[in-house]
Amino acid sequence: MIKELSAYLPYKLEAYVNDLYPKAELVGITRDMCLFNYFGKALTISNGKYKPILRPLSDLTKDEYWKLSGLDPKTNFGFWYGKRNGTSDKREYITYEGYSSRKYFLNEGVNQFTWKMMQFFFKHHFDVFGLIEQGKAISIHDK
Repeated sequence: MIKELSAYLPYKLEAYVNDLYPKAELVGITRDMCLFNYFGKALTISNGKYKPILRPLSDLTKDEYWKLSGLDPKTNFGFWYGKRNGTSDKREYITYEGYSSRKYFLNEGVNQFTWKMMQFFFKHHFDVFGLIEQGKAISIHDK
């Protein structure tokens, strides 16, 4: 999960560590640990002992998407969950005009989304890697 969290590092991602530290800010990553700041207190937590707090992709509005993508508002746009065509994939994805974020986020495609869009997703803590569904993150709506 370190690889996924590194994308959020510049954007003050918060994580649930435990009831004593419910919203600690991610400030650094090493191979085995993540470094957090909790109101000035430095925390070094082993990987897997915390859960990032993320927004589901379904929080993205159509207006935000069209503004980011530069696409015409008449463009076919929607959300779908990965469990399609008999697969067990439970992540959610954005789809438009035959393109899907699944290919981008799983490194199966290129140029699916612009860097501006990806920065927006990371800056606003969208769960682009399906960590909530995998039980590795907490939805912002649950905390």
